Parts: sequence; C-alpha cells; structure tokens
Amino acid sequence: MNDLVSYIFRNMDATDKHLIRIYKALVHQNKFNKAVTLFSVVTTLNLLAMRADSKKMQQEIAALRKEIDELNESEGV
Repeated sequence: MNDLVSYIFRNMDATDKHLIRIYKALVHQNKFNKAVTLFSVVTTLNLLAMRADSKKMQQEIAALRKEIDELNESEGV
C-alpha cells in the first residue's frame, strides 16, 4: 500500500513539474505574440505613412512638371 501511495505522489509531482514547464512556455509564447503584434502594428502604420508621403510627393512632382511646361510655353522654347 505504501508503494502505491508513493507511486501516486511521485506521478503527481512529475505532472506538476510538467505543468509548470508548460505554463512557462505559454507565458513566453504570449510575450512573443505581443511583440510580434506590436511590430506588425508599427510596420503597418509606417507603411501607411510612407504611402501618404509618396502620394504627396507625386502630387508635388506633377505640379512642378506642369509649372515647368507652362514656363517653357511662355518662353517659347
């Protein structure tokens, strides 16, 4: 009977140790997931900002080309 009780408690202890390892792994995975989520949000915001800046630059380039064409026409070149 003593062996049976000893066996049960050893297995319970082993199970507890494994559950602690699993818990630690899940905590680390959660931290990693949060970091990846933050990185994706920042990258997406950067992409949107770059796209808006690029669109603004294209509009400025088009306006400057139009101005250059008007100046060339007025000079008769």
